Amino acid sequence: MALASSSTTDLFENKEKINDLELMQLVNENNRCWCWSGQPNIGICIYLDKLHRKYVSTLQLQNLLVRLVAYLCKAPCSELTVHCSSENPSGEYLDAIFTALKGTAVHSLKLEGADLGAVQAELLNTAFSKLKDTKIEKLELQDNHLANNVVHLLSALVNNKTLRELDLSGNNLGRVQAELLDTAFSKLKDTKIEKLELFGNHIADNIVPLLSALKNNTAIRCLHLDGNNLDAVALPTLRTAFSSLQHTAVDSLNFCTYGFSSWDLESMKELLATLSDTKIRKVSCWGPKGSRNLVDWFNSEIAYPHDTLYHENGLQRACIRTMMQNNLDLNKARSNIQVEIKIKEYNSDELGLIIYNSHISPVIRRRGYCLIPDGGGLIG
Repeated sequence: MALASSSTTDLFENKEKINDLELMQLVNENNRCWCWSGQPNIGICIYLDKLHRKYVSTLQLQNLLVRLVAYLCKAPCSELTVHCSSENPSGEYLDAIFTALKGTAVHSLKLEGADLGAVQAELLNTAFSKLKDTKIEKLELQDNHLANNVVHLLSALVNNKTLRELDLSGNNLGRVQAELLDTAFSKLKDTKIEKLELFGNHIADNIVPLLSALKNNTAIRCLHLDGNNLDAVALPTLRTAFSSLQHTAVDSLNFCTYGFSSWDLESMKELLATLSDTKIRKVSCWGPKGSRNLVDWFNSEIAYPHDTLYHENGLQRACIRTMMQNNLDLNKARSNIQVEIKIKEYNSDELGLIIYNSHISPVIRRRGYCLIPDGGGLIG
C-alpha cells in the first residue's frame, strides 16, 4: 500500500488524510513498528524497540511518537499497548506518548517491559500526570519494575478523574519500605479508582502497612491480593491487616494463594470472621478440604446477615438487605424506583464466598472479573 510519490494516503476504513510525509511513510510500512487493524474499537500496539532502531535520535523519536499516537488513537480503540522492552530508561518516550493521548478515545492503556523503577522520579510524575487530560479508564502496569517509584506514580494519578482500574501486578511492591508503601497507597483516597490489582507482588510482610494505607478510601470496591503468599503470614497479623478494610468501601476481595489449602478450618473461619465488620460481601480464596460449611456460614452470617429471604434469588436478597440496612420502610421500598438501581449496584446474584481447593476440579465459568462455579459456592 506504499504511496511514496504522494503526500497523503488513505488507511483502511479510517479515511484520514496524512499531510505528513514522514508519518505517511511510517504508516505505509505495513505495521512493521506498530499493529493496527484500521478499525475502531480495536487494540493498538506500538513497539518502542523497533522504532528506536529506526530513529536513533531520542528527540526525533519523541516527535514521531506524538504524531503517530495522536493519529492511531484518533478513532475509538479498546486498548493501547506500548511494548517498551527496556528502551525507556529516562521516560521521555512515555511523556511524548501521554502528551499525544490528550483528546483521543482510548479506553485502556497498557505498558509492557518498561523499567519504571529506573525512570527519574520527577519525569515519571510529570509523564503520568498528563493522563489527567485523557479519558482513560484502565491503566495496566504489570511487571514494570516499579519498586520505590510507586510513590511518584500514584501521586501523579491524584488529579485523574476518569481512571477506574489500576493494575500494578508483578512489581515487587513487597520489597518497598513500609513507610513508602503507606505514603504511596494513601494517595489513592484522592482518586476514583474502583478496582486495584496487586497480584504477585510478594506483599506478605507488607500486608499490614499496605491495607492500613487504604483507610478512608471511599472509591476502591474490588481488591485483588492473590498470589502474594499471604498464607505464610501469621494469623493475628493477617487479621490485623484485614481489619483495616472496615474503614474502606471494599466489597469484593480476592486473596487466592494455594497455601491456604493447608490451613485448618478453624483458622480459616477466624480469618474470614475478621471481615464481618467490613463492607466485603464477595470473597474468593483457597481453603482447606471440607470448607463447604464455611460457605454457608459466611453467606448467612457475614455476606447477607440482614437477609430475611436468604433462600430466594440474589436479586431479592439485594432488595431486602439494601432497604433494611438503610432503615427504610420495606413496603414503600418495593415500589421505589431506586430499588432497581440498588440491585444493580450490589449485583447480589453471585454467592458471597467462593473457596477453591485442590482435591476436585469441577468446571468453572467466568462472570465479570471473577471465576464463578456453576451451581455452588465451593470449588474443590
